[in-house]
Amino acid sequence: MQKRGISLKEDGDGEMSKRPSTAASRRASLLAAWLAAALAAGACEGDPPARPHDPARALFVDVYVDLRLAALRSSDGVVPVGERERILAEHGASSDAMLAFVAANGEDLVFMRELWTEIWDRISEAEMDAHAR
Repeated sequence: MQKRGISLKEDGDGEMSKRPSTAASRRASLLAAWLAAALAAGACEGDPPARPHDPARALFVDVYVDLRLAALRSSDGVVPVGERERILAEHGASSDAMLAFVAANGEDLVFMRELWTEIWDRISEAEMDAHAR
């Protein structure tokens, strides 16, 4: 049985357990691996030089921040498919474009560290703003 990216599977004791679906799990694992690599690279590098404006990077950051904030607002930490599609459409993006961006840039650890730092800062700022209201 599958619902919103979660598969219900029987474990060894006859109980049903929730596990992420294969596609959702693969995407989450891919992003988590790049995040870990970027953070590890951050421990080894000084401050990077400023980069010129990159529209693809800005789009990725905007979409990822909005998706993460939507997940934080949900009761179970999962963005419903309709909400995810709305956020992607609002930005003129697609899931495939998001994954392609990560695949194209994921090996550039300095770039990824900068990217995740900006994402983290924007999410933290949005959370502080929400708590201040």
